[in-house]
Amino acid sequence: MILEEARRFYMDWFLGVLGFDSLASRLWGRDFGDPKRRFIPGLYLDSFLAELTSCSGRRQCFLSVNYYSGMKGKPGIPVALEKLFFDIDSPNDLEKAKRDTLKLVEVLETVCQPLVVFSGGKGYHVYCYINPIVEGEKEYLKLVLEQVIASLDIPPIQSLDERVVGDVSRLSRVPYTIHEKTGNLATLVDEKDLKPIDPDSVNLSRYWSRPIPRKLMEQAENLAKELSRLKPKTRRRRKIKLEDASWLMFFEKPELLKEALKGVTGELRTKIARELALYYRNVLVLSRNECLNKLLEWNKKNTPPLSIEEVEKIVDEVYMVKR
Repeated sequence: MILEEARRFYMDWFLGVLGFDSLASRLWGRDFGDPKRRFIPGLYLDSFLAELTSCSGRRQCFLSVNYYSGMKGKPGIPVALEKLFFDIDSPNDLEKAKRDTLKLVEVLETVCQPLVVFSGGKGYHVYCYINPIVEGEKEYLKLVLEQVIASLDIPPIQSLDERVVGDVSRLSRVPYTIHEKTGNLATLVDEKDLKPIDPDSVNLSRYWSRPIPRKLMEQAENLAKELSRLKPKTRRRRKIKLEDASWLMFFEKPELLKEALKGVTGELRTKIARELALYYRNVLVLSRNECLNKLLEWNKKNTPPLSIEEVEKIVDEVYMVKR
C-alpha cells in the first residue's frame, strides 16, 4: 500500500537532483531493499512504485541514499554521492531523539538546508543534499564523504549512529511508507519543530537548492584525491612512526595526530610543526593567526620548545606570508 498523494514525492525522491533524463542517459538508478537488495534503473520508475506497493506496511521499504549502477534485479554499486545521511536512533526515549535531532539540525543549517524524516520507529533521519553530485569509485566516494563530514565540525551527539555516518552504500527508509513493525508512517517533518509535513506539499527543490556549499565539497574532493594517491602499503600500515608522518596521515589516522599533539623532541619538532601547520591550513581551513595560536600552545609541550620566532617562520612559510 502506498499513499496516492505521495506518488509525485516517491518519484522525486528516487530521481533526486539529476532528474529522469540525466539518470536514464547514464543508466543509473538506486538500490532498493526489503531487505533483499536489488538495483532499479532510473528508466524503471514503475518498478520502484510497484516495489513500494508490495512492501509498505509488510516489509522494510529502503532505498539507497546515493546513486547506483548495475544490473536490474541484482545488487548495484555506488557511483555518485547525492546526499549526506545521519541516523538519530534512541530506542527507549523518542524525546531524546527529538532533542538530538534539533541539535544536529542547528549545526547543519549553518551550511545547508537539512531535510528531516521521522523514521516511523525510534528516531529521525537527517539528509543534506550534494548538488552538483560527486562521481567516482566507491573508495574515492568514501574518502570524499569522510572529508566533508569532518569539515562540518559536528559536536558529539549521543544518539547519532556513527556507524552510518560516512557509509557510501547506506540504504534508508523511504518517506511516506509504513513502518513494518510499528505501523507508523515515516514522514518528512519540519526541521524547526519536527511536526509532520503532508506529502502533497513537499517540494524537494527547497533542499536541492541549498546543498552543502561547493567550496566545502571541492576541499573534500581535493583531500580525497591526495589520500587516493598515497601508496596502498602506506595506507594499510598499522603503525606509522611520527618521523614518517605527513599532514594527510594526520587526517587519515587520528591516533597519529593525537600522538603528535602530545609534543615531540629534538629535530622532530620542526618537521611536526610544519605538518601540523599544513593540517590546520588544508583540513581544518584555519586562518594564519588561528594556526599560529594552536602551534604556540602545542609548542609548550615540546622538549625543549622551539622559539616563538621559529614557530612563526614555519607558519608564514606554510601560509606563504612574506617576511
